[in-house]
Amino acid sequence: VMFERVSNKEWTRALEDLKTNNPGLWNYVYAKDIKDEDYDINTVELPRRSTPFSAGYDFYSPFEINAIPGLRYLVPTGIKCRLTNIRGANAVVLENLVLKLYPRSSYGMKYGFRFINTIGVIDQDFYNNETNEGHIYVDFSVENPIHIAKGDKFCQGIIENFYIFKDEIEPLTKKRTGGMGSTGK
Repeated sequence: VMFERVSNKEWTRALEDLKTNNPGLWNYVYAKDIKDEDYDINTVELPRRSTPFSAGYDFYSPFEINAIPGLRYLVPTGIKCRLTNIRGANAVVLENLVLKLYPRSSYGMKYGFRFINTIGVIDQDFYNNETNEGHIYVDFSVENPIHIAKGDKFCQGIIENFYIFKDEIEPLTKKRTGGMGSTGK
């Protein structure tokens, strides 16, 4: 399992979408001026745990956000996650892993910070598929104003194992070829 930064090309595209208030297929409101220094993907901190017994990997804000109630904030994190493990003698084992994103508990209690989709679910095949790097976005709203500085922890990701039935009714052969919502309705 490994967190990585997205490519500079993807990061620049994501920030330009926010600056022009035109985030592709979504109709989100974003109320911030992106600064020149925000364009350096290398300033985006990789997620990490804070203590030995932390379940969650803290995600850090890639830029300053001043959130107010009544608006939605779409935040490209600059991060993607490869959910595969390398074990044994040169053997690659794909396990049934999923990354789930949650708001920081304290933000929920103090500011009413909520993900629009309640929990972010990042599947293994979201990473580097045919048309998508696997860029993780966070979409949230707040009940009370909050200032999130660049580099502040603002959400957390927990990697979990999931189970599948050995004998599914129909074998799954469809391949993911895009980002959010690309597996169909």
